[in-house]
Amino acid sequence: MLSVLHFIMTKVKPPPKEKPKYKMTYFNVRAKGEIIRWIFAVAGQEYEDVRLDDDAWAAFKPKTPFGQIPVLEVDGEMWCQSWTIARMLAKQFGLAGKTEYEEHRCNMVVECVNDMVMAELKLKFAADKEKMTWADLAVCVWMGWVRELDYTPYPKLAAHRERVTSHPRLAEWIAKRPETSM
Repeated sequence: MLSVLHFIMTKVKPPPKEKPKYKMTYFNVRAKGEIIRWIFAVAGQEYEDVRLDDDAWAAFKPKTPFGQIPVLEVDGEMWCQSWTIARMLAKQFGLAGKTEYEEHRCNMVVECVNDMVMAELKLKFAADKEKMTWADLAVCVWMGWVRELDYTPYPKLAAHRERVTSHPRLAEWIAKRPETSM
């Protein structure tokens, strides 16, 4: 009897559930919601794309898990955090890599992209241009590794690099550091 029960519990699968219904809610901008929209597009998955204006956002905000969007509702269950949603959907739709190792490499690249985006946003929305953080330094160090790039099309990045590298103590360090290829 136990072997029959074990077989039923481990081998017999429940009938397939209907396709989930997806509803993604975000502002009427690309930003953090666009990766989710692109995953749906590549997967060929239909979803409801709800775009909020300021008034609708004020009314919707208390209903979100952490008071922020984007959110994705899957059959009525609400998920938040854009990268969490994207990872979940990528895995579900076969876009997260074929092996666990490939999945980790995808996550690594996404986190690198996120670091660059956050550094750029910090530059774009910085209130105090005289204040410097280690994120400012990290962006400039990265720019130094790829110095062969022409930063002319990116005047804000070029201006940021100039502002950071002209800091008196940093300029002194740069002048006296050993010469290296990277």
